[in-house]
Amino acid sequence: MDPGVVEDGDFVNRSNRWKTTGDGKIQKHEGNDSGYLLSWSGNASVYQEVSLKPNTEYTLKADVLIAKAGAYGFLAVKTPNVENLNPAVEKTVKCTKDQEWTWQQVELKFNSRNNTSVSVCFLKWLDNADRNQNNATFMSQMIVDNVELVEGKSEVQEVEDENYTVLWADEFNGNQKNTDSNGLDVDNWGYELGCVRGVEQQHYVKDNANVHINDGKLVLEVTDRKKEDQYKNPRGNRQVIYNSGSVRTHGKREFLFGRIEVLAKLPKGQATFPAFWTLGADFTLDGSINGDQGDGWPMSGEIDIMESIGNPNVVYETLHYNNGSGNGNDDGKYAGNGKTTAITTPGRVIDGEVYHVYGINWSAGKMEWYVDDQIVRSVDYSDDPAALKALDRPQYIQLNFATGGNWPGDAGKNLAGQQFKVEYAYYAQNEKQAASAKKYYENTVSVNAKDMIIKKGTEADLLKNVTLKAGSDKVNVDDYTIDYSIDNEHMFTTSPDLTDESTSNDEARTRVDCLVRTNDPKEIAKLPAGEYNLHISAMHKSKPSVRKTVKLTIVASADYTKLTKAVNKANALDKSLYKDFSKVEDALDNVKYDLDITKQSEVNAMTKALEDAMAGLEYKDADYTKLNEAVNKAKSLDKTLYVDFSAVEDALDNVKYDLDITKQSEVNAMTKTLEDAMAGLEYKDADYTKLNEAVNKAKSLDKTLYVDFSAVESALNNVKYDLDITKQSEVDAMTKTLEDAVAKLEKKITIDTTDKTDPKPSDKNDQKPSDKSDSKTDTTVKTGDTTNVLPMFVSVIVTLLGIFLLKRKKA
Repeated sequence: MDPGVVEDGDFVNRSNRWKTTGDGKIQKHEGNDSGYLLSWSGNASVYQEVSLKPNTEYTLKADVLIAKAGAYGFLAVKTPNVENLNPAVEKTVKCTKDQEWTWQQVELKFNSRNNTSVSVCFLKWLDNADRNQNNATFMSQMIVDNVELVEGKSEVQEVEDENYTVLWADEFNGNQKNTDSNGLDVDNWGYELGCVRGVEQQHYVKDNANVHINDGKLVLEVTDRKKEDQYKNPRGNRQVIYNSGSVRTHGKREFLFGRIEVLAKLPKGQATFPAFWTLGADFTLDGSINGDQGDGWPMSGEIDIMESIGNPNVVYETLHYNNGSGNGNDDGKYAGNGKTTAITTPGRVIDGEVYHVYGINWSAGKMEWYVDDQIVRSVDYSDDPAALKALDRPQYIQLNFATGGNWPGDAGKNLAGQQFKVEYAYYAQNEKQAASAKKYYENTVSVNAKDMIIKKGTEADLLKNVTLKAGSDKVNVDDYTIDYSIDNEHMFTTSPDLTDESTSNDEARTRVDCLVRTNDPKEIAKLPAGEYNLHISAMHKSKPSVRKTVKLTIVASADYTKLTKAVNKANALDKSLYKDFSKVEDALDNVKYDLDITKQSEVNAMTKALEDAMAGLEYKDADYTKLNEAVNKAKSLDKTLYVDFSAVEDALDNVKYDLDITKQSEVNAMTKTLEDAMAGLEYKDADYTKLNEAVNKAKSLDKTLYVDFSAVESALNNVKYDLDITKQSEVDAMTKTLEDAVAKLEKKITIDTTDKTDPKPSDKNDQKPSDKSDSKTDTTVKTGDTTNVLPMFVSVIVTLLGIFLLKRKKA
C-alpha cells in the first residue's frame, strides 16, 4: 500500500478497499458507483484505510452530495478502526436549501503527525435522541465520490511549548473585591439577558435562582418560567418556558492566544444546550451596540469551545466566521466545521459528580480543542485570510445554559433544576502565544475609562475623560474615532408585554435595548436615573474596534428631606436665646445643596452635624432682674405693718430660680404675682389712743377762761383721722402739738376784792351759803385749778415797774 494513496477513489471498481459501517453502502447514483449513506439513519460511514508519511501535510479531497437542507455529514481522518484521532481531524459538510442534491467540493487539510496508518472516511452520526423524522441529517441521503488524498510538504512537527504562564483565573470562590448579590465578580463578568438568539426556549435573567456562586462553583440553573410570563419566541414557533443564566466577559476582559479552559459538569435532558464559547471583543451584542462601532455576527468570529445538546457525554467544537465578503453569512473556509466528540476520559469527580476540562489551545493561525488531556480537534486556518481576520483578534468568553432551539430541537418539559456547573475558568499563555499577542497589541490601542456617575438631567460629555493609549510608536491614536453606545442591561425588564400580540413588541421587550447609539449629551440628559452599560469603542478604518465597557450610573438628587427639616428648624430659632449659637451657624454655613444620591452620606453627615449642634445648644438664663427687685422689696417690708401679709409670703415661697430664658414668662409671672401681692397689701390703722385722749381733754376746756385758746383750736383743727400705721409719727406729732398747746394755755387774771376776814356770826348758829343768785358775789378768778394768784400778780407789777424805770434812765 503506497503512502498517501486512496485506491479506487471514484468507486468504479467497487474495490474491496472501501468498507462501510452502519447504514453505509457502495451503490450506484445516476449510473455511477459511489459511497452511500442511507436516509432514515443516524449511523453510517464509508471509509478506506491508507498509509501516511509521518509529520507530513495532506489534503483530503472529495465530492459530497447531501439531499436535504439542514443536514450535515463529516469528511474525516480516523484511526484504522474508525475512531477519533488525537487531535481529531474532520470537517463538517453542511447543506443549505440551494445545495440540496448538489455536489460540493470539500477539502480537509491536516498534518499526519506521528500517524502512519489511518482511515479516510465520510460519515454521519447522531445521538439516539436525535434519530427522528424531525432531524434533517437522519432523514437525508448523503453521497461521496472522487475521494483523493494529496500529499503536501514534509516537515518536522514543531513541539508545542508546554510552559504556560497563568494570566487570569476565576475559581468562583466569592473572594473577589467587587462581587454582586449573586457572588459574581462584576469586574470581569456581566450578564446576557432576555431571549437573544435563535428559537430557543429560555429567557436569560440574573436572578439568584438562575445565576449564583455556590460552594466554589458558578452555577447556571434552569427554572420554570411562570405560566403568565411565558411567551412565543419572536424568531420562531417555540414557547419560552424557562428562565436560565448567561454570563460573559464582554467589555471587561478579553483573550488573545493561549489556553482557555473551564472545568465543568454538564446538565442532561432533552435539548439542554450548555455552551462555553467566545466572540470577538468588538461584537455589537446582537444590536445592543451601534453596528457602526464594531462587527456583527459572524464577521466578529465565534469559537465554540464546547457545546452540548442533551447528552453530557457528547460535545461539539465549531468555528464560525464570514468568508470576508461581509455578506453576513457563516461561510468561511473553516466555518461550520463542527466536530462531534464522544467523551471517553474519566474526568474528575467532585462532590460525587463528574467534571471535565473543556478548552482550546489557541495560537496564531491554529486552534486545538481538548477535553481533559485529550486533543479532540485541530484546525490550521493560517491559509485563510478571512479566518485570520475574524479569529486572530481579541475575544471575550461566554458561559450560558440554553434550552431548545433549531439544532437541539424542542426542550423537554422537565428541565427545571438542571444545572451547568463550572469549577473554574482559566487563561494562560506560553512564550510563543504571548509573543503573538504582544505583536497584535503593539499595532492597536487600548481604551482607558472608568465607571462614571452623573446627575440626572445632565448633558454630560461622557468621553471627556476617556483616553487612548497606543500599543507602540507605530500607532497614531488620532487614527481612531471614539464613540459609545448605552444599553439597559442593569435595569432590563424581563417580561414582554403579553397583551400586545405583535412580534415586534416581543422582539423589543425580550432583549436588552440600545438606548443611546452615539455621543449625544442631549440624549444622555433624557435617561432616567439608574445603572447602564456604557460601551466605549475606539474605531479604526481597517482594524477591529477596541472595546471597553464601564458602568454609567445616573443618579437623582440626594434626599434632602431630613436636612431641609433641620435647616428650617435651625433658621426658626432665635439665636438671642442661646449662650452660644456659633456651632449652629457653622453647620448652616457648611450645608451644600445639589449633591446627588451617591453623596447621600455627605447629606446625612450635614444633617447630623446640624442636629447635633442644635441638640448642644444651651439657653441663656432667664432675666431675674425685676423678680429679684421685687423679692428684695418684699423681704424689706415689715410684715407687722400690714393687715394681711400672707399673699406676699406665698408669692415668695413660690419663687423658682435657675429657669432659662424659655421660661421667662414664668419668671415674669412670679414677678407679677409678687408685685401684685405687695400692691394689694393694706397697712394697719395708726394708733389714735393718745391723740383721742388729748382731743377729748382739749375739748373739755372752757376757752373763755384762757388768755389765748387759738393754739389749741389750731391743733384740734389740724387733727387728721384715718391715717395708717405708716403715719403714726404724724398722729404722734398731732398728739404732741395738741398736748403742747393745752399745756401752754394761760388763764385770764381776776383780782379778788372780797374781805377775807372771817365774819363774825351774829349769833352762835352757823349760817349755810345761799344758793340763790343774789347771794354774796364770789369774785374769785376761776381757772382749771385753785392756785393763789396774788403773789404772782404782785410779782408782775414789780417787774413792770422795773422795766419802766430802766427805760427812763436810758432816756
